[in-house]
Amino acid sequence: MINKEAIMDDLKNRRMNLDDEFYYGCMQCGSCCHDIDIILNPYDLYRLAKYLRLSTEEVIMKYCLWHIGENSKLPVVWLEFTEDGACPFLKQNRCAVQEAKPFVCAAYPLGRAYIPEEDKIVYIRQNTQCGLPYKKQTVREWIFGERDVTYEEEVHKAWTKMIEEMMAFTRLYPDNIVNMLCEMLFTFFYVGYDTEIDFLEQLKERKQYVNEMACDVKKLLENVITGVECDGKV
Repeated sequence: MINKEAIMDDLKNRRMNLDDEFYYGCMQCGSCCHDIDIILNPYDLYRLAKYLRLSTEEVIMKYCLWHIGENSKLPVVWLEFTEDGACPFLKQNRCAVQEAKPFVCAAYPLGRAYIPEEDKIVYIRQNTQCGLPYKKQTVREWIFGERDVTYEEEVHKAWTKMIEEMMAFTRLYPDNIVNMLCEMLFTFFYVGYDTEIDFLEQLKERKQYVNEMACDVKKLLENVITGVECDGKV
């Protein structure tokens, strides 16, 4: 049986704030760039598109795959690895998009979580055998460098709230309807960002649009599926 209390205690012990220090040094072996799923959020796609001078659609078509998450019931985008199991941006054991690499790559061996009760983002030290503890740095230095931490945390909060609301929405329906909804949500979530315009403002606009769409869908289906009501909120 899974001991949930032990898991939560372990996470609390590994929880870190931005100015907490830790020891870790990347050996540049490329092992963390093989045979794992690199999930992308829309801000990852936006940054990659801007860096590569492509559209977000082109980044997805050239480098990504997507499916409907088994638990989330939402569209999930991840990097399509090469036939030998390597990240498509790994070149001679170096990241070819270092300045715009996805968050999960930039943060490793740390993770990130949003705590709604505290309206706070925390960072979690992952259990890993990779790297050597020869370099000391803060969480802020390791992940963000000179980038605006406040902005990026606001982006993560907005994205997390958006997908939580949409998870509650899609879980109301059977798989055949979820499949239809995810075709639409894929576009709303990931496609068509203008890399010359502020990302967060675009995400907030999409969040409002998606909520309105969800309400319209509820109204459309309420005569077919019992127990579904629309009060203007998702």
